[in-house]
Amino acid sequence: MAVAHTTTCQKTTDLCTWKGAEIQGFFIIWSLKAQNFKLEFGKNSGKIYLGDEFTPDGCRVWDKETKKKLDKDRFRLGLGDVVESYQEIAHRLGVNLT
Repeated sequence: MAVAHTTTCQKTTDLCTWKGAEIQGFFIIWSLKAQNFKLEFGKNSGKIYLGDEFTPDGCRVWDKETKKKLDKDRFRLGLGDVVESYQEIAHRLGVNLT
C-alpha cells in the first residue's frame, strides 16, 4: 500500500471538514442532527471524488430537540420503529416515498 502524498491528505481533510459542515447545516434546517457519519472518497487522475451515499444506514441522525434516534441504532439497539424512523427522516427532508 502506498503512502498518500501530504497534499492529497490535506485536500481530503479539507474536503471532509467542508462536507461535514455542509451536511450538519443541511440537517439543522429540518430539526435533525447528523450525530456522526462516514464519507468515502476515491482518487482518479489526481482528483479526489466524494463517492458515497448518505442514508440512515451509514450515519446517526437524531431529532435535534428530543435527541430521539432516527437511524440504524433503532435496529442495532432494538428500539423498534425502524421503518417509521426512516420515513420520518424522509418526510422532514421533503422526500416523497409513495
